[in-house]
Amino acid sequence: MYELTDECSMEHSTQAMKSALIELILDQGYDQVTLSDIVRTAGTHPDTFREHFADKDELLERVTNDFLNGLGHVLIRPYVRSRTLHANQLAAEALRIFRYIYEHRPVFQALLAAPANLHQRLYSRIRSHQSTTVRLLSGRPEEIDDDLLISYTITTALGLVMEWTRQGFKATAVDMVRQLNELVGTRLSNPACRP
Repeated sequence: MYELTDECSMEHSTQAMKSALIELILDQGYDQVTLSDIVRTAGTHPDTFREHFADKDELLERVTNDFLNGLGHVLIRPYVRSRTLHANQLAAEALRIFRYIYEHRPVFQALLAAPANLHQRLYSRIRSHQSTTVRLLSGRPEEIDDDLLISYTITTALGLVMEWTRQGFKATAVDMVRQLNELVGTRLSNPACRP
């Protein structure tokens, strides 16, 4: 019983420090955040911080990994039984990404403001998921390479996510997927865009 309480307390402290870092990055920028700021905002002690993290960079890395792992979990969940993705299901895939980012807006915005290389890491995580967990089947013009279609869709979606973030998440996740579908669908079906 004592160990469980201790473990819960450690998890609570870790989560409090992660939340403090996110809040502080949004308030003052990553470079201005100090260890003192983190422990004061988290309501912990510097020794507690040092038990968990070497420095704020390690804490940032944990927050980034937690965010990316959460996204990975959301992306993998629908493919537990089937590893097949039809081209017309890319919208559902994109919707999961938009919803996850919307639900985790403060974390996403803080990571964008920090030196976490989030854009590239997001692309890599989503791309890795696509290439290792699903096969793209029908629903796209035959002359379009599956890998290029997935890469194009991910890059377009991430561009929209960045603009959506810049605009303060004014549109819904569903509206953003509609925009993505229009952009990708228009580009793929436009004869002027084909050789």
